[in-house]
Amino acid sequence: MPVEQGRLDGGAVHLERLVGEDPDHQGAGRGRGEERHHQRHDQAPARGHRAAGGGARFPFFLGAFALGAIALGHAGGLPRRRTERATFVLHARRAILGRVSPLEQIEIRVGAERFAALATGEGPLVLLLHGFPDVPRSWAPVMEQLAGAHRCVAPWTRGYAPSTLDGPFDADRLAADAIGFADALSPDAPVLLVGHDWGAATAYVACMRAPERFAGCVAISVPHPLAFFAYMARHPGQLRRSAYMGFFQLPVLPERAIRRGDLVERLWRAWSPRLTPPRGHLAEVVETVRRSLPGPLAYYRAMARPPREALARVVDARVERISVPTAYLHGADDRCVRPEAARGQERYFQEPLSSEVVEGAGHFLPLERPDAVARAVRRLQRA
Repeated sequence: MPVEQGRLDGGAVHLERLVGEDPDHQGAGRGRGEERHHQRHDQAPARGHRAAGGGARFPFFLGAFALGAIALGHAGGLPRRRTERATFVLHARRAILGRVSPLEQIEIRVGAERFAALATGEGPLVLLLHGFPDVPRSWAPVMEQLAGAHRCVAPWTRGYAPSTLDGPFDADRLAADAIGFADALSPDAPVLLVGHDWGAATAYVACMRAPERFAGCVAISVPHPLAFFAYMARHPGQLRRSAYMGFFQLPVLPERAIRRGDLVERLWRAWSPRLTPPRGHLAEVVETVRRSLPGPLAYYRAMARPPREALARVVDARVERISVPTAYLHGADDRCVRPEAARGQERYFQEPLSSEVVEGAGHFLPLERPDAVARAVRRLQRA
């Protein structure tokens, strides 16, 4: 089994098995006769290491399974309630070069909080939510294709500079942010919501809370939480892929791995092995995540401290089906979440769910196949 290691702070701490392929994926690839992406590593699996204060090896993946169950509490049964009245303030601070229409940086005010965003185009609003570890500029190729007929806005979500770095970071608050963006940017018309990774997780909850605010939803790379949890419970390989979520529960070490190590770069390389990001893009992602800490990690830490009502929803397993028309996209070579994790999620949607496994893409599908994302948005718009 391929194992990647990251050394931190003079070798005092080693991170093991946070990234890498799982045996299920390797076997499936070989069974299809595909040699793509399966690089042979000659080194033996790393032995457990001791931290500076001593102690035995730490299996970082142990917390991931429990986190999946806790996440269910955030995804289902949330009360429908509108967020506080939102106002929109536009500041064209600077133009960012684009081939069709320049991206401008704007400011969105939701209550007393301020969020920065990239925007372009005119027409019905398309709201694009990024994931982890990522930045709004990953949506630029998609925005470029949609700008001729849509107003496209991609905010830095809560916890990512230059947006507000204050919490809370639970799914209910993140969904309220998305609803607030819709209210601020398109108060008189429902919007098309597009979410990748954490943006997808946020989109599911937002669509359950305020379906009247969203004309359609495109979710990318992360399936409905109930489907994902059921898959992870049956497939230890996915549990290992999600080991980073357990690691992020630790104090100090995750921040150190990001600030002093190359954890962000390694996650990108592992999750989308074919992707060559645009020049300077990954450096922007790394810098944004570093200067935003602990915000990006707080998403995961909030999963481990859900409200009591969220835990009750896990026990009750009562989940309201999503009524907003939804399309789901997943990269065929996603090494963060396997495409098979989305199987069976149709039961959590009232309307038929349009699902597509996109060839030639890994986890960061908006950069790898923006054409597929734009096509899904246009189909929902026509519908």
